[in-house]
Formats: sequence, structure tokens, C-alpha cells
Amino acid sequence: MLGGIGLGTLLLKLKIVQPLTSRKIIHIAVSHWWLVAMPFFDNIWAALVTPVAFIVINYAALKLKFFTAMDDPSRPHNFGTVYFPISLSILVALCLSGVLPYAVGGAAMLVLGWSDGLAAIVGRATRFGEFKLFGRPKSIAGILTMLVASIVVLLLFKVPIATVAWLAPLVTLVELFTPLGLDNLTVPAVVALVLGVV
Repeated sequence: MLGGIGLGTLLLKLKIVQPLTSRKIIHIAVSHWWLVAMPFFDNIWAALVTPVAFIVINYAALKLKFFTAMDDPSRPHNFGTVYFPISLSILVALCLSGVLPYAVGGAAMLVLGWSDGLAAIVGRATRFGEFKLFGRPKSIAGILTMLVASIVVLLLFKVPIATVAWLAPLVTLVELFTPLGLDNLTVPAVVALVLGVV
């Protein structure tokens, strides 16, 4: 997690990327914590230390403005960076308690990380088909990126094509219509719920 924040901060300081892009680079990088750390944990409380700590750290960062790489000046009331580790904490708890398979938690986190992250980066970079929804900037390019990335991630986790065919469009719509950064909760929740039941 710290590596992802460090990378986003460095790129922002060097003026290689804009604030939204640095935020989404961190978003993508941190989602990989699941793949690196989860296989090595068997104690639920030990596994929860890092994501729970980042709930507190990210909330403080929003209030005190000390992680500029995660700021979104256009949406000062967006607590998406807080909701992200909340989702991670819930998935860790569910998987280590045996409620969900590890692969389901991983699919939920990487759909959130890659699909949502790339959608924002590509949408902002191309500005193709831009429009406003509930006062938020959206684009056709971002929607298509969310859809394609979701398909790729779900297939990598060996989700059956028949399920991918409707789940990827569903999470794309969930992301599109969820305001205030709450998609960091709703997107992984939908993926985990569907894959945990199907």
C-alpha cells in the first residue's frame, strides 16, 4: 500500500501526472495488496491491521490534506479513498473467516482497482463522449474502459463466460450510477455477492 502511495506521490511531484491520475494509480496499485499479502495470512486480525489502519490514515489525509497525490480538488466531499480500505477490510474478514473463497475477494478487489481506476484515467485522458451525471464528469470512453477491464479481470479469475457476460455490464452500471465515491463500496460488493452465490 505504501509503495502505491509513494509511486502516485512521486509522479505527481515530478508533474508527470495530474492529481486525478495519481489518485487512480494509487487506487490500482493498492488493489494488488490482495494478491501479495492475502496468501500469507491465516490470522484474521493480523490481516486486518493494514487495511483498517488505512481507513484512519486516508480519513485523516482528506481532512488534513497531507496526501496530495490522493486529493481530488473537484470533489472535496468524495470519501472514496476511505471507502476503498473499508471494502478491503470487509473482504479480508469474509475470506479469512471462510464466508467467501479467496478468489472471490481477489476478483472483487481487482475489478474495483483496475476497472474503476482505468475508467477514470482513460475517460479523463481522452474526454471522448463526456457528459455530466448527478453533477459528476463521465464519458463514453470511461464507461467502455470499465466494461472491458471488468471482463478481463473476471476472465483472469476464471469466472464462467456466461456469468461475465452479465456481471461486467452490471458492475459498469453500478459504478456509473453510484455517487460520492460510494462505488468503492458498491462495485466490490456486487462482484463478491454475485460470485459468492453463483
